Amino acid sequence: MDLTLYSKMIGANNSNITQAYINDTILHVNDMFSSSPSFKVMDFDGVQTDAIISHKKSNVLDILLRPQSVLSKGIYASFEGDTYLITEFVKNEIYPKATVELCNASIKWKHIDSVHEFKCIVKGNTYEKDDGNSFVTTSEGEISILVQYNADTKTIKPNQRFIFGSSAYEVVSIDEVTSIYNGKGVLKLGVKYTSATDTDDKTNQIADSSGNSGWSGW
Repeated sequence: MDLTLYSKMIGANNSNITQAYINDTILHVNDMFSSSPSFKVMDFDGVQTDAIISHKKSNVLDILLRPQSVLSKGIYASFEGDTYLITEFVKNEIYPKATVELCNASIKWKHIDSVHEFKCIVKGNTYEKDDGNSFVTTSEGEISILVQYNADTKTIKPNQRFIFGSSAYEVVSIDEVTSIYNGKGVLKLGVKYTSATDTDDKTNQIADSSGNSGWSGW
């Protein structure tokens, strides 16, 4: 539409026509949002949120949100019984977008008398078995872990050990920079296959259930 004609229609002058056009577009998008055939209601950190699934590929969903919606990387989402993690978020006044990836495992560790557990994404040189609970690695034995960055996960240290499937892994790299902003985001861990110990609790998926988690700093 010609902006000069549009300004006459809404009674706007040159100084506020842009915002007026944005506001009108927001109203239109909100009016039509729930009529999309891909409209769904998702749970983001306990808040019911309208969403449109614009693209679905394997374990990744691209999500369109209502105008002016604000989320952030690292937020957990629940959808159709599964847990997802926001790995990308594009802030936009009219068309905010998020990319969420399926959490296919949990990362667990014990510190003194407390067990910490968070849903996570296991990816990299690995593929998931059909039972959904175990993983097969390539000869390099390295996998990547993506998990919410928070007060507990930020305490994870190099050489700390974890169990995924029937195997033990130790942390060889920690990225708490590229996907974290203002204390929120996604913590990326590089872990490598390591030998199991007698104190590993494979049943409960907790490495060194004595509480040491394989890190000599405690």
